[in-house]
Amino acid sequence: IYKEFNSKQIQSINEDTDTNQLNDFQTLEKAKIHINNSEYENAKKIFKNFVTNFPNSSLLPEVFYNLAETYYKTDDWKLAATTYLESFSLDPKGDYAPKALFGLAVSLGALKQFNQACLTLEEVNLRFPRQNVVSIENINLKAIYTPGHTDCSYSYLMKDRVFTGDTLLINGTGRTDFQNGSAHQAYESLFGKLLKLPEETLVYPAHD
Repeated sequence: IYKEFNSKQIQSINEDTDTNQLNDFQTLEKAKIHINNSEYENAKKIFKNFVTNFPNSSLLPEVFYNLAETYYKTDDWKLAATTYLESFSLDPKGDYAPKALFGLAVSLGALKQFNQACLTLEEVNLRFPRQNVVSIENINLKAIYTPGHTDCSYSYLMKDRVFTGDTLLINGTGRTDFQNGSAHQAYESLFGKLLKLPEETLVYPAHD
């Protein structure tokens, strides 16, 4: 009801609207306008002011998630990781929790903290087994846990094609003798998951 009420006022919000005249929902919407226009520094400023002005808002998990996204888009991986974690910590079972945890894993990977990134991906899979769709720029990728090459290998299914990383290559498979790899898990990932996809599925491996 709260969002429905405020949605009637969104059309009147633009880049020049004074944030001091807006409530928490409207302030969030204004920041999103800047994100959609790739004006990330302006969005960051609004999100930071939001945290100060509305410390008890129920929208804080969404605000921290979007703030983390602006850090991610500007390659500030350390702040992105910290802010994704803040979003997740505020509401570990909320709508933004799985996306925030996944964002944390990606940011840790960018920081070359691979062990922590793998552990975080496993946490996503354990906590949210049914929420395995990743959305990037309006493209939906279904995450498929395919361990074997390493213990945190994932493949991604997009409509009629699958991106298999190092799990399934051209005329071969990834090695299983490092980073907690397992030949048994690789077999299950290949014959129990990837090779059970429809015959017409296009395969995009990481390399030959």
